[in-house]
Amino acid sequence: CGLKWLGRVTENSRLNDLPQFTGLQVVNDPETGVPLAVMDCRWITVARTTAVSVITARLCAPEDPKTLAILGTGLQGRFHALMLKEEFPSLERVYLYNRSQEGLDRFLSDMSPRVDVEFVPTTGEEAVRSSEIVVTAGLMKPMIYLDWIRPGALCLGLDLARAWHADVIKGIDRIFTDDQTQFWKRYTTEPEAYSGKPEISGELSSILLGQTPARKSPEERLLALNLGMAICDLALGDLIYREAEKQNAGVVLPLMEREDLLPELS
Repeated sequence: CGLKWLGRVTENSRLNDLPQFTGLQVVNDPETGVPLAVMDCRWITVARTTAVSVITARLCAPEDPKTLAILGTGLQGRFHALMLKEEFPSLERVYLYNRSQEGLDRFLSDMSPRVDVEFVPTTGEEAVRSSEIVVTAGLMKPMIYLDWIRPGALCLGLDLARAWHADVIKGIDRIFTDDQTQFWKRYTTEPEAYSGKPEISGELSSILLGQTPARKSPEERLLALNLGMAICDLALGDLIYREAEKQNAGVVLPLMEREDLLPELS
């Protein structure tokens, strides 16, 4: 068990030279409730998000894809380039779109030595039209139209449904999510993030269990809107804590409950 606290300031990178997302995760003993560890949660958030995308792509992407589009070249974009290439060695070309040239240049500097693909900076439209897998990471307004998406493509929306115009939400062949209950609660509380009410074809788990087919034909265009499940963050945080214990890593801090809180007698 545990707690994840995540804050977001969208203008942080521009105004304060800080990441948009910052936060902490606390890991607790499920039997006693005692806090076991406090850790930064940015890596956990990015790693879990990317891992779910990779599982989705493993189940839903075209066979042996060669092209990938990343719209938004921040930390999520970098992890997705790294891990999707690991999952699909067939990837040869990654099309990139970012609102700022500075962010794009940082991506190229960081990722060119790490990922053996050809990176192609281009427009958002050209990136989508050219790619079998499309990742949107941090787009805040609708940008992508249905006729940009090629037959058979898998789209991974990491920014709720903000990146997609209404014709995508209404007209794409199939939409999947990781947790429908959470999805519809988010839809109710943040309807401005959606260009219309999506029709959900199923959950990622139903594809994993063979209850729902990922696609009915190779030409179907798919959109995955995985919001992220807190239980995955807690499980990953616990795994990191256990591994840190094995490696004797981290700093051990005393708990106040174990110290004498009474003032010394004079």
